[in-house]
Amino acid sequence: MRAEIVLPDGRSRCARCSKWAVDRQVDVGAVVRTVRPLLHSYGIRLPNQVRVELVEPGILRAGTGEGFVGETVVEQRRLRGVSGVQSIKVVSGMPATRFGHVVAHEMGHGWLTRCPGDRSLTTEEGICELIGSWWLRHRGGRLAAYYLEQMWQNPDPVYGDGYRSVCRKLGSLSPGEVVRRVETTGRL
Repeated sequence: MRAEIVLPDGRSRCARCSKWAVDRQVDVGAVVRTVRPLLHSYGIRLPNQVRVELVEPGILRAGTGEGFVGETVVEQRRLRGVSGVQSIKVVSGMPATRFGHVVAHEMGHGWLTRCPGDRSLTTEEGICELIGSWWLRHRGGRLAAYYLEQMWQNPDPVYGDGYRSVCRKLGSLSPGEVVRRVETTGRL
């Protein structure tokens, strides 16, 4: 039997996950410093410098009944049609591996503000899940493998179907090739 720790908000997690959980804002930087360079190496950059903010569970998209764990807040500037990313918010308490996946996914949304074309919600979420999967593969380990499997099996019609559809369309393209295609055409 695994030892579990009960958090102040009533959630529980195993002691091993607690050891590597991102619970405080000061913990964020260590994970972001592993995600950002990998995504930059593929050509994924945000249009501006953005702080990743840690938020308590239940804050994101409050009242929707959905279990959102990350959110990218985008600012539309009317003058030149340029978008900027105001912030990336990620729920506290996740293991660093899951937290990194969410940061990579949300950075994908920020990057897509620079890319041409109108994409369906399913395609956009599929692309961002793909970006998150690149970080999980880079991270490696059993927990990363577990999250990758969960992504593939996700029954959600937007996130799960979007991820599987994007993966099928890309075949064997490298991350750099995917980035160039999306930046150039806005499509897969």
